[in-house]
Amino acid sequence: MKSSSNSLDIAQQLFHSSKYREAENECREILKKEPDNIHALFLLGQILWMLENKEEAAVYFNQCVELNPRAIGAIRYLGLFFSEKKEYRMAKDYFEYILSIKEDATSYHKLSVIYLLSGSTEKAYSYSRKAASLEPENRAISQQQLIISLYCSYLHPREIFELHLDWSNRQLNSILPLKPRVRENKSLDEKIKIGYVCHDTFKQSVSFFFEPVIKNSDRLKFHITVYATYPKEDAYAQGLKTHVDCWRNVSSLEEKEIAEIIYQDKIDILVDVTGHTAPGSKNNKLLTFAYKPAPIQMSWLAYPATTGLRTIDYRITDQWADPIGMTETYHTEELIRLPQGFLCYQPEPDSPQICDAPCQSNSYITFGCFTFQGKITPEVIKAWSLVLKNVKDSKLCLKYKYFQSVDIRSAFLERFSDNGIETSRIQFLDFQPLYSDHLDCYRCIDIALDPFPYNGTTSTHEALWMGVPVITLAGSDHRSRVGVSILSRLGLPELIAHSIEEYIQIAIELSANRERIQELRQTLRPRMLNSPLTQAKAFTTQLEAEYIRLWENFCNP
Repeated sequence: MKSSSNSLDIAQQLFHSSKYREAENECREILKKEPDNIHALFLLGQILWMLENKEEAAVYFNQCVELNPRAIGAIRYLGLFFSEKKEYRMAKDYFEYILSIKEDATSYHKLSVIYLLSGSTEKAYSYSRKAASLEPENRAISQQQLIISLYCSYLHPREIFELHLDWSNRQLNSILPLKPRVRENKSLDEKIKIGYVCHDTFKQSVSFFFEPVIKNSDRLKFHITVYATYPKEDAYAQGLKTHVDCWRNVSSLEEKEIAEIIYQDKIDILVDVTGHTAPGSKNNKLLTFAYKPAPIQMSWLAYPATTGLRTIDYRITDQWADPIGMTETYHTEELIRLPQGFLCYQPEPDSPQICDAPCQSNSYITFGCFTFQGKITPEVIKAWSLVLKNVKDSKLCLKYKYFQSVDIRSAFLERFSDNGIETSRIQFLDFQPLYSDHLDCYRCIDIALDPFPYNGTTSTHEALWMGVPVITLAGSDHRSRVGVSILSRLGLPELIAHSIEEYIQIAIELSANRERIQELRQTLRPRMLNSPLTQAKAFTTQLEAEYIRLWENFCNP
């Protein structure tokens, strides 16, 4: 007859061998005899968690905590459980309770995410910094700190740069680059091999800017390979595949393995399209570039700051997002400024028709912002509250998937209330799974307000495409000048503010000019179509001209 100790050892071995059903049976047998065996309860909770039966797993974790209020492993799982359910207040309580017992990097990390989602930027950064100090080699934690730093208005761009540089230096200490490729005298008729390392090979915000380049690449001059780091390949990915010469899903590989494949593929120019996004996950393969598998490496599109990696030679930008003399010192990469902008938007062909601005029938102005709510910092809420106070009866409409959480909505309503705004003036729109329905929600707003210091990108293009003017605040680095880039290329400098006071004043003055709002409603879409913002072929040609220039300089210095 097996003892419970032996049975538990067997269950643990089965669990670590991923034989979850067999491990579950062993645990249940133990608990029939010893219902208060905390080790079996915890292991069964872990097993059920891995089997995606998280509701039942939480029951067993709760039993562990009842038996031992300091059972940190079980408490941590309960925090994760409520985070996944978007019950962030409960999750926060569990992680804070752990910290009352001991310092814990995971709890600091999870709390940093919760506070970011709640718009508490300063707390989010403080917790992310504590997590990183406890586990500096943890990729998920260290990259999350970098991302959260971009939302902080109180951090100088120099501080953000130094954080990225410190991260890079720690990573590069243990990485030996591959043997450099020799300089080649290629014939001008020979194709230049371009490789894109991209996480965003599914339909989401980055795809509106990545897809048009892939579709418009000159396949007579360039051989295009996509190294997809996202494991699933949906219909969108299948469509992208038809526009490239080679597609490699490298999501299951380590970064050194990916680098070796790229090296064997003899890629000439390797382009990072992800940066530090998807932080620390198996889908973030940024350190592939640390091995220097291609002679020319560059960063573009998804990440609005330096990567910090000195092995990445260039960063694609433009004269508005990174004016000459303003931001060079905040980058390890050399900046390449494309003459007509650093990205190009591909509108959806089934976009809703433009309707009249709602102020034409309403007795009030509706402001709106449909971007990630972490960008809506306390400083932004303070400015928006002053706008609402100065525009009589106006409302503010917010939309993003995390606003589906009651806890997130409550956090933002409380902050607006603290700034003297009645909660009835703040409206939340439901998440729309169909993109055309999402775009249709723009019919509800008259004027979009761009957050700062981390501007919107996709949300700004979407608003303009739907005829909604966007007011932006110009900052002193790329993350805070994307709005400047977009509106400058559209020929609307009057919507660009250079101080918070001017930002508020522009919103007040435009609100008073309903004829102008309606005029913009009807003219912004054709204006976009006639601007560099949507001219994908011209944009791709400019980008590829840089590829040619850089490759020729490399081969013939």
